[in-house]
Amino acid sequence: MKTFIQERYDNALLLAIAYTGFCLMIAAYSPYIMGMEYTYDAVAAEVRGLSFFSMIFILAVAVFKVGDVCSSLFGFSVNTVFFLSVMVSSMFLVINYDAVIYDVFIMASMLIVLLIGTSVFFREKYIKIAFIVYAIASLIVGVQTIIAYGVSFEISDVYLVSHKNSICVNWAVCAVGMMFFCVSGKKGFFSLIYLLLSIIFLMLILMVRGRAAFVAAALCIIYILMKIFTNYSPRKIIACIFIGMLILPGFILLMDYLGLGAFISASFLQGREGADLDVISSGRIIMMYDNIQYIIRNPLFGSAYSVGDLEAAHVYVLRVLVIFGLVGGLPFLIPYFYIMKYILNGMMSSHANAKFYIWELGYYLAAILYIVSLFEPAFPLAPKTVTSVVYFMLGISIRGTLMHQSKKNMYGPNVSIG
Repeated sequence: MKTFIQERYDNALLLAIAYTGFCLMIAAYSPYIMGMEYTYDAVAAEVRGLSFFSMIFILAVAVFKVGDVCSSLFGFSVNTVFFLSVMVSSMFLVINYDAVIYDVFIMASMLIVLLIGTSVFFREKYIKIAFIVYAIASLIVGVQTIIAYGVSFEISDVYLVSHKNSICVNWAVCAVGMMFFCVSGKKGFFSLIYLLLSIIFLMLILMVRGRAAFVAAALCIIYILMKIFTNYSPRKIIACIFIGMLILPGFILLMDYLGLGAFISASFLQGREGADLDVISSGRIIMMYDNIQYIIRNPLFGSAYSVGDLEAAHVYVLRVLVIFGLVGGLPFLIPYFYIMKYILNGMMSSHANAKFYIWELGYYLAAILYIVSLFEPAFPLAPKTVTSVVYFMLGISIRGTLMHQSKKNMYGPNVSIG
């Protein structure tokens, strides 16, 4: 039988193996790997090839811990629901293989990383180190993108990279992760470094014009800051909102004086000034309206797995209902809302002295995917090159919550599992 020390370092090695796979997935977005292409079809083959190779590392961890993985499959209800949804949705392959295979494959991939996250105990300091290395890899890809495509503080009228919706969400994940580390650890020099990295990732998003990713990151960061300053005290929340309203005009003037206001506005609206809301949203409003009308006419089975000429809305739930209908879409919608419940519960939980635990990070990262899913149809499950690390961290958060609750019941509210 392994000693505790052996088990601890074995798990550290598995964490390193998993994050090697995640880093390789992000490396696929480097312009020096995928090439200087401006259409997604031109780069998809390279991205898919490296992401499949990266999954070997993730699967290796699952093989090493196959007993624990199998136990967590039915030991955590979220894994069970996810697994049953994959099994049921797989039955639809006989109806229309081409329409279903992508969604089934992505769900199965996310189930694997979620299982690993919930089945293996990782020490908090190892989780933090691994995520920082991942963020550095993402930052390198970001700098390469800026240099290769000639992006600057002058916002272009057109989107420069076809994969911006993917890579910008990755940067949003890193921005929130760095801000989380900034407020969760001891205050000092490294807190300033984490804050600076978070700001850099937000600037990368603005320069590449990832609007949904920026909104998601900003909302999560604001929530983290409000939580740390108020600790869910109603009096403090009201005071925070009141003070925020007082300083908002001055903050806007300062942003305008520094030129940041115009920079952010250009990132969101450049080339669309004076246009209506549908043009500003890249046609999403009309698409949403058409999709809702289609769902009303075909509520149960949607388009029977073939959308025809209808362009699916850039909202995950609407996309599922249009393609699969309410009945056929249940295997996709049930895990969507079930995981949402976990995320909300995790984000709204509080600890003594407004403390954040590293293992809680996954809830805030997953919230980014869910916010973006209101603007982009592939999220919160795809693309796996971006979402895999988030579901892995979410699994760690779910397991950490269970362990923390068990130890809190035994030893008191201030216990730590790190």
